[in-house]
Amino acid sequence: MVLTSITPKEERETVKSRAESSNMENNINHDNINDNINDNDNRSNNFGRTKRPLSSTLPLLFPLLLLLIIHPSSTNAQTITPGCSRTIDSFSFVELRSPNLQTYKQYTFCENRVYEVGRLDYSYNLLPGTGSPPIQLRPNLHIKCGATGKRENNCMILGGDLQLDGTSYFGGPAADLPLHNVTIEGFTFGVSSKNSGWFSKMGNITFIDCEWREHQEAVSPIYLDYFNASDTESRLEVNFIDCTFKDNVYFGEGAVPAIVSATGEQSTLHFERCTFTGNDFIFNNTNFLRNSFLIETSGDISLDRNCFLDNLIGVSPVVAYASNVNSTQNYGAVSDGRRCNFVSRFETQAQYDFFAPKCLNYEELTTCQSDITASPSMVPTQTPTGYPTISASPSAGPSQPFTALPTGTPSLPPPPTLTPTESAPTTPQPITSMPTVTSKPTEEGFVETTTTSPTSSPITTTPAPTSATQSSTRETTSSSSSSPFSEHSNRFWSCLYSVVAVTVVLMV
Repeated sequence: MVLTSITPKEERETVKSRAESSNMENNINHDNINDNINDNDNRSNNFGRTKRPLSSTLPLLFPLLLLLIIHPSSTNAQTITPGCSRTIDSFSFVELRSPNLQTYKQYTFCENRVYEVGRLDYSYNLLPGTGSPPIQLRPNLHIKCGATGKRENNCMILGGDLQLDGTSYFGGPAADLPLHNVTIEGFTFGVSSKNSGWFSKMGNITFIDCEWREHQEAVSPIYLDYFNASDTESRLEVNFIDCTFKDNVYFGEGAVPAIVSATGEQSTLHFERCTFTGNDFIFNNTNFLRNSFLIETSGDISLDRNCFLDNLIGVSPVVAYASNVNSTQNYGAVSDGRRCNFVSRFETQAQYDFFAPKCLNYEELTTCQSDITASPSMVPTQTPTGYPTISASPSAGPSQPFTALPTGTPSLPPPPTLTPTESAPTTPQPITSMPTVTSKPTEEGFVETTTTSPTSSPITTTPAPTSATQSSTRETTSSSSSSPFSEHSNRFWSCLYSVVAVTVVLMV
């Protein structure tokens, strides 16, 4: 075998050639991998293409990452959105893990969305695959529909055995804490199978612009069940403001015969500008002459400007057992009970045994007052019930002159006939200042008194004018008031003549 010697220059060229060949093979392999992922048809035409840098790939991956964050999935963390809660799970994930219950927290539920609530077993456990758990209420909580918290934003909570949980049955870190400062705005609650809301803890809950509709299989749509023997002064206060109760139907025997039921005297109800319409609590009710209402309470109740329209009730729209009732401007139409027009009050056990309540009727109104605000209106909203009373004529005239405009033709007083106390001077003395006229002469021919404010007193006193010299006095006043303007006019013309004369001389 013959050995050939290789010069250093040839060795460097050989190494360079092998390196170029190796890089070519690596580029081909990368191109093949990228082409298999992106475009199999153009794989043979992409030799030598370099790998795309990460900075140019991130803009393409960002929409995919955003979609994964926003789109709801089976994990709680992925249902949380920056703007609003898309599911009840996402709300519960944040609220139930909040350690500070003394801070007021506000949550917004997404608009135009249906929130399905699931069924519960006998131990109050959520049955898998039936929907979301109930909304657990905790202290200092405000949940609203959309940014404005209005019912028109269309947040609907439908179905389920329990939609709003105000009890301690479901446990959690705040199971035994009172429900102080809870506000719920703009939701529609419908078609629950047992309770839309169940509240058994002390506190205060306020519903604003909410609606309960088509609860036709519910045991009790809204159920207040608070009792604390160790603290009889404690209260559960539930307020309904601008709410609607519509098309709810009594389920049948075993159900509570009312939409809102408060069983204990430690529960307080307040309804303000609410509307009850189209509810039927006679259907399926075999004892509707004794058990058929819309509101039933054993605690105090306040009713302010509510409307009861086209409801079917056996006894009365409201029944109160040994409790205080405060009613203001409530209106009813085709909603009278068989026993009482508006409210049935059982103040004693004997009244209940004989079913002889004391009745409280609607106020004598011609229209519903729930949507009437305090702002003034151009059109009267209520017909007067009688003629206005006219007060008697005053026994004495007013101490101050009447300032209103006269309605008839005024009668003019005669002109003054004053006599001067001294003869007029032969030469009128000049007035050193303009007179201040407090009132102008009227066109009817009489002159009112004028007041002058000179800077220095005149030499002689001008006598008061007589009736024969009224016109001359008016002319004198006009000429004296215009004398400064005449003086300035004379000076102007004198200066003008001087300028013209000088100009003519210069031209000559």
